[in-house]
Amino acid sequence: MNAYLKGSKFDSWGEFLSRENWDSAFIEENVEKQTYKAKIDENSILAWEFINVGVSKKFLLKEKGRAYQGEVTGGCQTGCKACGLQSDCPIVKRGV
Repeated sequence: MNAYLKGSKFDSWGEFLSRENWDSAFIEENVEKQTYKAKIDENSILAWEFINVGVSKKFLLKEKGRAYQGEVTGGCQTGCKACGLQSDCPIVKRGV
C-alpha cells in the first residue's frame, strides 16, 4: 500500500517503475525483500487458497508450467481443459 501511496500505480510499465518507492515501502512495512521474492513451495497451503473460485490448484499449477514454456492453452471452445469448472461451464452444458 505504501508504494501506491508514494505514486507507484503503473509500475508494470518500465518507464513508470520507481524502485525507490518500493524500497522505502518494504522498509516502512518491515518486509524483507528476499523473503517476499523467495520461491513458494507449490505443495504448501497458499495464503489465498481459502478463496474458492472453482478452478483447481492442480490446473493452475499445470498452467504455470505451460506459461513458463511459452505454451498457450487456448479457449474452452476447442475442448474442455479440465480446469475444475465443468459442472458450471456454459460451454460444457451446451455440449460444444
